[in-house]
Formats: sequence, C-alpha cells, structure tokens
Amino acid sequence: MGPAGPSVPCMRTGKSDISGWLVRPAGGHLWAVLVTVLAASAAHAARTTSDGGMDNAIVVRAARTWLAGGSPYDDPHFLYLPSAVLAAVPEAVLPGAVLRVLVPGAVTVLLALAWACALLLHRVPLGSRLAALGLTGLAMGFAPFGHLVRLGNWTVTAAVALPLALLLASRGRWTGAGVVIGAAVALKPLLAPVVLIFLFAGRWRALAAAVLV
Repeated sequence: MGPAGPSVPCMRTGKSDISGWLVRPAGGHLWAVLVTVLAASAAHAARTTSDGGMDNAIVVRAARTWLAGGSPYDDPHFLYLPSAVLAAVPEAVLPGAVLRVLVPGAVTVLLALAWACALLLHRVPLGSRLAALGLTGLAMGFAPFGHLVRLGNWTVTAAVALPLALLLASRGRWTGAGVVIGAAVALKPLLAPVVLIFLFAGRWRALAAAVLV
C-alpha cells in the first residue's frame, strides 16, 4: 500500500462560532436598546391611535353596543365571535385615553411573550444575545410586528397562543395546550385548524379542553 495522500483541511463555515456567540448572555446595553425600541414603538402607537388602534376599537365599540342593549353585528366590520364581545367588556368601560396607552403596551408585552415561548421551544436561553437582538430586529424591521401594535390587532392572541401551546405540548402538558388554543380561538378563530393536531395525536383531553373553552 502506497503512502497516504495529503490531508485535506476541513472547511470552517463559521456557523458554530456564530451560534455560540448568539447564545451567550446579552450585555446590559443590548437589553437597554431592546427596552428603548419596544417603548418607542408602543409610545408611537399611543400617540397616533384612538381606543388602542383601529382593530381594537371595532371590538370595543361592539362591546359598548352590546352593553347598551344593541347587537354588535349591526356593525358590518365586526366579524368576531360573540366570545370576543365578552372579552372586550373590560375595555368598553375604560376611557379612550387609557386604552390609547394600555392596548399598545399590552400588545407589545404579548409579542415579547410569544418570542420568549419560541425561544424556549427551541431551547435558546432567554438571556442570550439572540433573545435580545432577535426581538429588537422584529420590532424595528418586521412590518407585521409594528402593525399589530399600531392597530391593537387581536391577532396577537394567536401569535402568542401558538408558540405557547407548542411549548406546553413539547413538555407533555397537552391539556394546557388545548386550553390555550381554545381560548385563542374564542377570541379570534385563526388557530381553529390547530385543534386537528389534538385529534390526530389522540390527545382527547386536550381536544375536549380546546372545544369546551
């Protein structure tokens, strides 16, 4: 057997180095930037909207109409389920000035919670650079993020419910996942097809929880 040929050096893509850098703890300056960006986004929405945004205002008006004895469905723009009317009742009794501040802040917090659930689902540390930089990037450069905050769009319930339900299911808490999906569907039925996961997986308690909620 002849002598072995020259060894070929392994190609370094740098992927592992980048991944390792991203999962290291974020410094205080990154968190300061994130908080500033989120606060600025919510403050801008509070200054430029009324009743917490156009989408939220539709649901709030429907709740006020219902409280006054009318039908929410007299408004052709109201396409939510009746359960959404009940959920909006606490908002309906608040003054518009409070809603203008409260709703953008609440939507921002829920989007941050959705991001946290997605990170945990993929076992990424919540204190990592990816956690801080990723959410900062979403708030600054991902248009749907800004739209949800400015409109007070109730789609945010689906945005947080899906990763939360998947996180619970991945940890064996299927019934909890069913409750989360059921609650989200009751507010806005975007995640109704997700109920089929419980059916196909044979998770009957989770399916019952989703339907009964």
